[in-house]
Amino acid sequence: MYHISDIKKFMHCERYYFLSKNESNAFKPYLRSDESINDLIIKYLCKGEPCFNGVKNDTNEHFISEKGNYNWFSHPRFVDGELRINIPFLHKVDENYDIYDMYFVYYGTQIKDVDYITYSTSLDVFRSLGYEANDIYIVYLNENYINDGNIDADKLFLTTDRYKDYTIKQIVEHKNFNYKIYLDSLINKTIEDYPSKKCKYCKMNGLCEHYKTCFPDEEDIDDDSILTLVSSRYKNDMYDEGIKHLKDVDINRLEGNRVQYAQIIA
Repeated sequence: MYHISDIKKFMHCERYYFLSKNESNAFKPYLRSDESINDLIIKYLCKGEPCFNGVKNDTNEHFISEKGNYNWFSHPRFVDGELRINIPFLHKVDENYDIYDMYFVYYGTQIKDVDYITYSTSLDVFRSLGYEANDIYIVYLNENYINDGNIDADKLFLTTDRYKDYTIKQIVEHKNFNYKIYLDSLINKTIEDYPSKKCKYCKMNGLCEHYKTCFPDEEDIDDDSILTLVSSRYKNDMYDEGIKHLKDVDINRLEGNRVQYAQIIA
């Protein structure tokens, strides 16, 4: 069974997907959560109404058997062929016609982009099973919220159905992302179909953990190598020109973000 995360990995780098296929995708949080974010969102959205809670490996039949008992659904799973999706939240709009509002979650205070791959794929699978989306919403964190000791879910989160000048649903439907093309490659291709080639993801946020597997004969990179410069479009050009270390960076070809500055100073 495949997931949207597999498609995203493959789109970034085909070899990375195959090399990381058997690795654990367990989330490693960088902050401590005293209360489950999901439970807080249930409080915020459901307002005390009963809520269906999906679990790993749920079937389509499980949702069908329970959909008449709830108006709110947390993490229901759906399967279409070889693809399994997990929709963060659904709200029943019309039971007779299987119409629902879809809610996705953004763990930040400013929505910088629409994850159209996830949203579009989820919508396509949802529709393929005979359901329809009324609206698509994003739940995100309220930057003005101040915790006084007791978390107030109603103030912690905000909800929007828009991004810039369009609704989320308009953006998703306009993108018209065809996940089946990539899914076919996941199923029918192997790593041998994709020879090693360098791309921006090899050294985008540090060195890819599979870099040595793809390029075993390449010399070791120093910790202060110009090739470790994050978010740089010119680092390979500078390296080829003989600029090997961060201290020698060409200032005129430096984007100048904070992380780059910290790297060079360090």
